[in-house]
Amino acid sequence: MNALFAQVKHDFLVEYRNWPQSLALLLFMWAIAYVIFRVRPEISMQEFNFVFWIILLLISINVAVRGMSHSGPEERLMLYTLVSPTTALVSRTFFNVIYLLIVSLAFYFAMMMLFYPQIKPDFKYLTLVITGAVSIGVVLSFISAISRHVTGQNTAMSILSIPLLIPVVILLYSIGANTLMGNQLQGGKYVIILGITMMSAALSIILFPYIWRE
Repeated sequence: MNALFAQVKHDFLVEYRNWPQSLALLLFMWAIAYVIFRVRPEISMQEFNFVFWIILLLISINVAVRGMSHSGPEERLMLYTLVSPTTALVSRTFFNVIYLLIVSLAFYFAMMMLFYPQIKPDFKYLTLVITGAVSIGVVLSFISAISRHVTGQNTAMSILSIPLLIPVVILLYSIGANTLMGNQLQGGKYVIILGITMMSAALSIILFPYIWRE
């Protein structure tokens, strides 16, 4: 447990030292929200829901790719020497989830501020945003963990993202559309998202130690 806390602290410290890139990502995200507002100041709830999840998907992939660029051969060798593969994987997954959670909430509230009162804050939709950030963070951690150890990281990540991320984003969009229309939360779709998230986490824990040795 101490090794896990130390590795999580290390991941956040590395990100803190690269704070200009994090700030640039937030500014880029706010710029996208402002461009959407300027191009289409009148937006329906369904349009907002569609734009939100598509932009969040693109931002999430950008975060995962940037995370791979920070992990060079020297850092992987250090991790291989100091910590277990499970510790390194859980640490990076926790970091990705927290980072995406912050980015998702920031983008959500940016859209709320720009499009209020057309789109008003909704607790059910906020819960969905948090669920989506956690699910996408876990799935991307699994994909990036495998991709960073193979040739052609970006290509491998794009291929692996299709069967896992696309269903998650479609489900999040579907739940969001029903939530904004005032329908009840669809527990079955939440169960599917939870299943995909848990499957990704389980596959990560099973497969990563073998890839780690390469």
